[in-house]
Amino acid sequence: MATSEALGAQIITGISDQLEETIAIFENLTGLHICFLFSGTRENESGYRETNFLRRVGHRNDFCTLIKSAPDNQSCGYYDRHVRIAEAARHELPFVDECPAGAVEVVLPLYIHGRFVGAYFCGQFTKTADREQGFAEVWRKVGNRGIDGEKLKEAYSSFRCCSEGEALALGRLLHNAVSHVAGSLEDTITERTIRLKQNPKIQKALLLIFNSSGTLPSETELADRLDITPEYFSRLFRKVMRKNYRQYITEMRISKAQELLGNTNLSIMDIALEVGYQTHSFFSHKFHKITGITPTKYRASHGNLVRPRRSL
Repeated sequence: MATSEALGAQIITGISDQLEETIAIFENLTGLHICFLFSGTRENESGYRETNFLRRVGHRNDFCTLIKSAPDNQSCGYYDRHVRIAEAARHELPFVDECPAGAVEVVLPLYIHGRFVGAYFCGQFTKTADREQGFAEVWRKVGNRGIDGEKLKEAYSSFRCCSEGEALALGRLLHNAVSHVAGSLEDTITERTIRLKQNPKIQKALLLIFNSSGTLPSETELADRLDITPEYFSRLFRKVMRKNYRQYITEMRISKAQELLGNTNLSIMDIALEVGYQTHSFFSHKFHKITGITPTKYRASHGNLVRPRRSL
């Protein structure tokens, strides 16, 4: 059962739109792709899963999608989550890494007030000026996985060519900008904490939500438990959380759906039901609205399950 102390790590997010704006500007200026991965279950279940992060979780470019959706996928997701994230936590500073498929990226650890939250991946790069030679090396690594070679070659052609030093310089530039913005979030986090301390009824409501099993409570049910009117609860929740109750619950559901899509074999319909949606179409609509991608595409490019190898 969640305690008020444990809940504190889940609700003091304060993730500003400035963070997303900074990354979007960097992408537009450099033509690079930036994605994000949480460090573990604690962050996956925490309030850090704001919409800005939800839209960037995992690789969504054509190259990675082709690799991860291959019939004989060898789980890039596992490498990202268990190798790169571990290295990011140890390095604390940007570093250059080449994935098993041959894509070079800069990995940028993200700390918010001393806590390692996850890492941004900046890329992709190729260090080989000769594109034919570079793709031949990539194909040597992944050509036996059942991937469409022409599509992969087209995706590879979008990679920016630069040396490891140049890639690291770009990564450090983004890291400095992101770290500055993350550091400036302290006031927002403090303000959220103060608002919660001043509103024990909303603290209790959040505890009831996190400790609920099965269907999440409605506003009316929470208001009844708190002995206040639904109208007053609605106004108070928006005042404290800076979003209405429906938005808050939707983000929680989509966050849970992402976890299930990436780490289980449940069907999309079963996942929809698990997180509180009764139809496939409505669930897909909500998922796409928040993350910018369909559940099917999300699973294809973010699944961390190791698929069984085909028999020879």
